[in-house]
Amino acid sequence: MAVQITREFVRLGKYLPDIVIKTVFGGVPLRKSMADIKSGCDILVGTAGRIADLVRHKALDTSQLKFFVVDECDRQIETLCFLFFSL
Repeated sequence: MAVQITREFVRLGKYLPDIVIKTVFGGVPLRKSMADIKSGCDILVGTAGRIADLVRHKALDTSQLKFFVVDECDRQIETLCFLFFSL
């Protein structure tokens, strides 16, 4: 899904050639994802798990984040609620 979303951003952004779009997802070594985003980007598309890994390893700085869109993560939110409210 992350790759499909990236393709759409690329397609829609063809008139904005200076926008840098990168994609990160599981199945790729974490170090490769870290290296890929090190130079920065305007739009980062990624799976929830890989984004969490990058934040956890301090490879992704979210302090300047303007927008954060989460798609299809209802199960993850349910899991978080279960973990927080069952303590």
